[in-house]
Amino acid sequence: MVAYLEVRELLELKALELARPHLDPARLKSMLQLNQGEALDNSLHEYLLECADNPYLQEFFQRSGQYYSALFNYAAPATRMRRTMAAQHRGILEALIEERWEDAAAALSHHVRSQRAIVGKLVSSLRRDGAGEHAVVAEGERP
Repeated sequence: MVAYLEVRELLELKALELARPHLDPARLKSMLQLNQGEALDNSLHEYLLECADNPYLQEFFQRSGQYYSALFNYAAPATRMRRTMAAQHRGILEALIEERWEDAAAALSHHVRSQRAIVGKLVSSLRRDGAGEHAVVAEGERP
């Protein structure tokens, strides 16, 4: 899972770089409004991939992203984590709206890295329960 987050961070940063010339400030502002308080909207990630217009990036996240999202949503404490992630999304979006590209990249990087602790807790819990790290992967699926 940590390996996935490392790859995800690199690929999302690449998506951000490729998306820059295609970002619509009005759409970013709309997403900003959707990430207030406990309201968490993850469309930012999909939007960056859409604007990056790179089929290899899109394929990676289509293949692995849904699996990770399901696990993360299961492992993350709802209210506190939603507030934290919404605040992180706001930081990314505000930097994008203001065209502070380096700040946006740093905020995105922090956002992905901050999820390691939650994933670590999930893996530890599975190990403690005797399920093992790979038990969450359905037979025949790849994380």
